[in-house]
Amino acid sequence: MYTQEQYIQEAIQLVSAWPEVPDEEFAEMVTQQAVLMSGCCEQFYSGNEPESPSISHR
Repeated sequence: MYTQEQYIQEAIQLVSAWPEVPDEEFAEMVTQQAVLMSGCCEQFYSGNEPESPSISHR
């Protein structure tokens, strides 16, 4: 299992490879990529409900 630091390091490598990432948006893109990679969804931790319910496998 990855630690937060490992997700951030890998996200930095991925986002660095993307073309035309503005410097002022780099940190936010890295954060968003790390969240996606970790499987966490910020909206559930911030108290916001998703707009539509998600469908899970049975």
